[in-house]
Amino acid sequence: IIDETTTFALIQFGDRASVSTDLAISYVGRVAEGDTIEIVCCVKNAGRSLLFAEASLYKKERDGSDRKLVAFGKHTKFSLSKL
Repeated sequence: IIDETTTFALIQFGDRASVSTDLAISYVGRVAEGDTIEIVCCVKNAGRSLLFAEASLYKKERDGSDRKLVAFGKHTKFSLSKL
């Protein structure tokens, strides 16, 4: 999920072909089937060659009152085309 959502976040800087050069994910909680998750992505830097994004995944409580961090990650991509 993190690789796809961070790639979607980077599309705003142009639909450039790119490849992953680094992907780091830390799992700090668990999600069960039927749980609702919320994903927050942030583009840290989008240069001519390298693109950096981060994502956090939260499990929403069933009553909607709170959310808990269950995973986070960083994604670096190399752009195959220049702006």
